[in-house]
Amino acid sequence: KDYDNERKLLSEELGKVRSSEYQYAKNGLHGHE
Repeated sequence: KDYDNERKLLSEELGKVRSSEYQYAKNGLHGHE
């Protein structure tokens, strides 16, 4: 159970990183001023 919980936390962190990278890429492509 501890293992599953750690894995869930890890995938949540990964999801945050991925979504912020995606957001950064999107802003990089469309956010040049």
